[in-house]
Amino acid sequence: MPNVLIIGGAGDMVTVTIQAMLEHDEDVHLIIVDFDPDKLDQKRRYHGNPSKAAFVQGDLFDKNRMNELMSGSDLVLNAAGPYYKTASPVLEVCMHQKVNYCDLNDEADSSMELINMHEQIKKTGIGAYIGNGASPGLTNIWAKELMEELDEPEGVDTIWCTGDEGPIPYGRAVLAHTVGICGGHKEALSYKNGRTTRIPSFVLGEKVRFSQPLGEYMVYELAHPEPLTIPYFYPRLKQVRNLGGVHPQPQNGLLRGVSQAVYNNNLTMDEVIDFIQAINVGKFGSMKCWKYAWAGMRQQVKTGECRSSDFWQFVWKGLRGKRYEYRGGIVVRVWGRKGGRAVTLVRRSAASGPGKPFYTMAQATGAPFAALSRMILDGKVAPQHERGVFSSEAWVDVNTFYQYMERYGVQKSQLVEPIVEE
Repeated sequence: MPNVLIIGGAGDMVTVTIQAMLEHDEDVHLIIVDFDPDKLDQKRRYHGNPSKAAFVQGDLFDKNRMNELMSGSDLVLNAAGPYYKTASPVLEVCMHQKVNYCDLNDEADSSMELINMHEQIKKTGIGAYIGNGASPGLTNIWAKELMEELDEPEGVDTIWCTGDEGPIPYGRAVLAHTVGICGGHKEALSYKNGRTTRIPSFVLGEKVRFSQPLGEYMVYELAHPEPLTIPYFYPRLKQVRNLGGVHPQPQNGLLRGVSQAVYNNNLTMDEVIDFIQAINVGKFGSMKCWKYAWAGMRQQVKTGECRSSDFWQFVWKGLRGKRYEYRGGIVVRVWGRKGGRAVTLVRRSAASGPGKPFYTMAQATGAPFAALSRMILDGKVAPQHERGVFSSEAWVDVNTFYQYMERYGVQKSQLVEPIVEE
């Protein structure tokens, strides 16, 4: 029975992965590791004290402990962010133990740092597979799917939006990443005119048509791995962008306001994370943070990104502790030439909402992570991708991926709408 070691196993997103494996993988033993013993015990009870899983306390920065836990493992899943801190120490032990590595890395710079380690990791004989969630992950796979439909792909847009999931206190690592990509880094790396360039993060926006019920919605270009990894593996492309946002629209202004305040040293990261966690669960949050959040939302109204009525509705709902219905989705757009003519192909995620497979960020991330991890465990990797570092657009066979999603209870029709030409 193969052993899968899961680091950061008490996290919300990987909880979906673990549950999927417990329900559908009778032939796998899970070793679930987390630094926090209390959260780990909570997850053990949540999963029903499963006999085919061990819940073990461990510090990923403790090399001796990681060597002990990783010995005898067949695959290591790293679900502990931020990856600029966690990827290298975990990979170092994987290389020593000669165990394949798979993660949810959604950081642009960290992803490229790992890809630049390709030759070093290749020499150890292992594969390191990065960015295997929703974005990156699903976005990269759908980009590959659309590029394979064209004779000469020229550009790719990977686009996402996530909505109000109710009173959920998102984890600190997730929020630190969100603040970073929404302006906390000030600039983002993008790929335009055949080269990597810097853009203002979370400022350049456009309206994109998502599946219903979200429909047409404003999203923003920001710091994410896709504009770096996709052109790395498809160097003939001329442009790759990642655009993202949150619903409702004023929330984007709020995030931009407090995130840029972090960059300008007016707020600390901890202050902003505490503030976002507070308002997510219906509390008011700090007045100090509201100063910058309010300014960010009002600026949206001035620039026409958000209607004044939407702004005041957001404020009024917040004061009364009311929530918005969930709105979110993923869009991938690829353009180029096919049969001698210019073509743009679009793939949209299926409609999301209560009762759908991807109602939460955790579901959209955790289910693909389970499928892609199992593909690695089953050897569904071409020989040229068995050693070294690869993001999902490089190594994933698209049709095989859909089959593995079905293994975990998600039919293709529940996952995506048909490809359309626009």
